[in-house]
Amino acid sequence: MTDTPKLITVTVSIPGIIEARDFCHVAEEHPGDVDLRQGRYVVDAKSMLGILSLNLKKAIQLDVYGDGADALIQKLEKYINPG
Repeated sequence: MTDTPKLITVTVSIPGIIEARDFCHVAEEHPGDVDLRQGRYVVDAKSMLGILSLNLKKAIQLDVYGDGADALIQKLEKYINPG
């Protein structure tokens, strides 16, 4: 029996290019996968180009996989939409 990797999903807002850069740098520290989803698009949150390909004026789903997901969510707390 294999263990299912830990997954945390939250909704985030990334208001601009400076925030996108900072978000990307924090995501790069996580050893597991970090994805951003918006509609049918899924991009690597560790990719600045990927982040900027999304519509930053709309909410984005953040999926964090693996051990340490909780720690990454805490580091990205200022981007998380309440509720």
